[in-house]
Amino acid sequence: MNIRAILLIIFIFLFSNNHAQQIKPLQIGDTIPDLTLQNILNYKGNTVRISDFRSKLLVLDFWATWCTACINTFAHNNEIQKKYNVQVKILNVTYEPTDFTANFLDKLVARKGNAYSITTVTNDTTLQQIFPHKFVPHLVWIDSNRVVRAITASRQLTPENIDKILGQHTVDFQQKADIKYTQPLFLSSAILDSSFTLQHYSLLVHGNIYDGAGVGQYYLKDHEKTYGLNYTNQSLLFILNMLGNQIWENYYHSNFNQNRILLELSDSTTMDKLRKDNWQFSFVVSKNNSDSFFIKALDEIGKNTDIDVQIEQRLMNCIALVRTTNNNKIVTKGGRPLIDLWSKKKGNFRNQPIKYFVNELDGGNITPLPIIDATGIRGNIDITLYPPYTLENIRCQIKSYGLNLVPVKKTLNVIIVHDKSKKQ
Repeated sequence: MNIRAILLIIFIFLFSNNHAQQIKPLQIGDTIPDLTLQNILNYKGNTVRISDFRSKLLVLDFWATWCTACINTFAHNNEIQKKYNVQVKILNVTYEPTDFTANFLDKLVARKGNAYSITTVTNDTTLQQIFPHKFVPHLVWIDSNRVVRAITASRQLTPENIDKILGQHTVDFQQKADIKYTQPLFLSSAILDSSFTLQHYSLLVHGNIYDGAGVGQYYLKDHEKTYGLNYTNQSLLFILNMLGNQIWENYYHSNFNQNRILLELSDSTTMDKLRKDNWQFSFVVSKNNSDSFFIKALDEIGKNTDIDVQIEQRLMNCIALVRTTNNNKIVTKGGRPLIDLWSKKKGNFRNQPIKYFVNELDGGNITPLPIIDATGIRGNIDITLYPPYTLENIRCQIKSYGLNLVPVKKTLNVIIVHDKSKKQ
């Protein structure tokens, strides 16, 4: 190979890299380049140019196979597509591999019908860079002149909004702006970007965030010390459960699950708010005041809702895992640590501490009672179980390991939830 050819290859490589680095996010009012989109499923070809839709309103609908909210929009979007077939094209976009996505959609359509068949770009990287986002569904509206008219959540895709766009009317869309989980929810950037030091921030909102947030939880940490949290679109009971997990792990060094939450509520409306309604909770303290952070967060829930929340000690009916013999069958034989206890064919627990086994049992919905460890075993263990995974069947199987599950009474730390009106 001569020097000229080598230089040409180097130039092409550098030009390609530079071109990739020059991809800039587009905003509302910008014009999208006439890109060629590849790896398209359920279309007349596997490639298409943006200009192929020049006579239509093009709606890019970013999605993922793991996104239940995305999949729940497919049937609605297909109805929209049928209604506006000549004037509108809804084109889904996913970053996921082509074969994987095709297999997923085939199974989805087989299970739910053709209403869930979509046209989608797969294995995408370019559109993700042009229209960056954190949460899906994420919709980009592009008019017949390739101008970005709106960036919205899925609930904005309505006949009324489409008619306004097609009629060249001004549309007052609620634009989608993804929430930054790395900072307190909804706190003004004027505060965050200033020289102020945030000492305390608490926000509790009853209701959904439809635009710009998924179902999630995020913790703000300074090294290993937590000083803030953001929970979005979660039930209050789930939030209590998450806080309980953190409190028991960090302060009591023991297992926690929903059995440790005692609901002493008489008001059905309060119960519905607790179990069914979604909430947003953001709580931040100064890094120097983060001791007992999760207990403080739990107190915030009690201060600002219709419920009173306290950690108390109660004498509880429990199930204790006890040792009945000193045989060594339970002692681990080594190997790769594994916890796969609830598999359909065979449950495996290998080379792990017994407290993890108890945690699995306690969270496995085999009994409404708390399950505690009373074996005194310190080393790692191996246990194999077979379905059905009922309390009685597990009790029978673990006897060969010198174990049993027996009813006991024990004083435990629990979260008590009262009606405020009842307590007063």
